[in-house]
Amino acid sequence: MSGKFEVTDVKIDPEAFNAEDIAELEVMVLAAAKDAFNKATEAQQRMMGSATGGLKIPGMF
Repeated sequence: MSGKFEVTDVKIDPEAFNAEDIAELEVMVLAAAKDAFNKATEAQQRMMGSATGGLKIPGMF
């Protein structure tokens, strides 16, 4: 995860799954994590917009 809370990589133990499927599974998990982060960020911004009455406060999102 980066300093911006972005998931940058996923590694899955080859012994846990069929070795042929691991790369595809890693890509799917990474995409799901990024999607979840994006949705959480959007929800946070909506909530902050409601709390501030739509005012743009410097340093806040």
